[in-house]
Amino acid sequence: MLERRCRQSKDAFVFDGLLPGGPDKKRSWNVSKAFGHYTKSLDLGEQRQVFHALRNTFTEAMEAVEVPESTTKLIIGHKRASLTYGHYSKGERVKLREHINKLHYADDVMRLIRGVAPMTLQQRKHRTRRKTKK
Repeated sequence: MLERRCRQSKDAFVFDGLLPGGPDKKRSWNVSKAFGHYTKSLDLGEQRQVFHALRNTFTEAMEAVEVPESTTKLIIGHKRASLTYGHYSKGERVKLREHINKLHYADDVMRLIRGVAPMTLQQRKHRTRRKTKK
């Protein structure tokens, strides 16, 4: 998904056209606000998550599959502060795709990542019936 987005990008960002906002003029400001408004409209109560929680989930998942911290920092865009990896290396030889591919989410999420539409309720019922007939 990231490779496809970057090929289509006009301004070298994964997502084109994000207008900076907030006191620090970050490109994520308006997206984060929209995500917050959307989750509030779902009335999730205590379970409602903030936009930044997606980054937390990804980082925890990377740690769980034992991706080195310096590699995870490259993927999520954090500075690598050490002299070795922060100053002398820009991470250009790190095979980020191999590390990202170690992650596996629920089937519906994996279908979205691959660009395949999630199954409809009718498709799930049909699939379940086929499995029980075997």
